[in-house]
Amino acid sequence: MLVLVLTDTLRPDCSREKPDFFIEIPPLRVPSLGNIVMKTLSRIEWYLKEAVPLFLLGTLILFSLDKLKLLGRLEELVFRCSEFFGLPAKICRGAHHGVSSGGLWRSGNVRHGKQGLLNENQVIVSLVTLTLFVPCLANFFMIIKERGVKTALLMMALYSRSHCLSAVVLNFILN
Repeated sequence: MLVLVLTDTLRPDCSREKPDFFIEIPPLRVPSLGNIVMKTLSRIEWYLKEAVPLFLLGTLILFSLDKLKLLGRLEELVFRCSEFFGLPAKICRGAHHGVSSGGLWRSGNVRHGKQGLLNENQVIVSLVTLTLFVPCLANFFMIIKERGVKTALLMMALYSRSHCLSAVVLNFILN
């Protein structure tokens, strides 16, 4: 408000015509407890209807991949990529955790850094890589829901490429 008042009074235009654009500040009210409860309940209902089924589907997919021994192949793929990122292969053992919950893998890498298993540069590279990548299956499912399967797969392919390239470049810069 102070900036608006000062710019209005200090402007060089001396005609002092009324501006065509007005900024209105809406009235601030103390919310009623009933409105807060209703809004909270509607958000919980939305979450239970929209997000929980996606989490369950993601869990089912990860369980199936694990039983079919395909989750181990995912880890092998990450092992191969880890040398380009400057990360030790043993850190990538939890790659499937990054798919199920990106935050879990990020916190694990910070813990590894505190334990001395990763140096500062490796922690930075791992955190940037995991942050740039699609964080989890639930996010991927939301992209499918909002954009469609074809677009989601294309986005995932582009994300994968760009996050790998970013990790390699960042590792090169830091080392």
